[in-house]
Amino acid sequence: MACFWNSILNRLQEDKLFNDINNNIRITPLLFTRSLKRNNKKTNNVIWQGKELTEKQKEENLEHIKSYDEKEINNGYLCSSFDPFLFLICELFDISIINQYNGTRIEYINKIKCRYTMILNNDKGHMW
Repeated sequence: MACFWNSILNRLQEDKLFNDINNNIRITPLLFTRSLKRNNKKTNNVIWQGKELTEKQKEENLEHIKSYDEKEINNGYLCSSFDPFLFLICELFDISIINQYNGTRIEYINKIKCRYTMILNNDKGHMW
């Protein structure tokens, strides 16, 4: 059950830059996760719900991604309402993300350069 990863990858597959970087090869959740871990960095350009992240929050996000066990990809990922991977994806791909969680809009906004906004939907057990 890799719906978190697959939902993001399905939307990124529509991104010309993403496809150019990956030579139009379909990326698996495992390869994507490894790439995110390899490119992990502080998300200085992303705000959440209109607020800047503290240095402590940025450090905790770095650590969360660093310590994520990629063997757990198919066991589901518990996406939080303040999710480190969503911050990092916004930072790395120059995008913003709107995550509709049970009807609540959660905004991860790239304040410097936003090429487009990715819309995700999820509830307590599934993302689409």
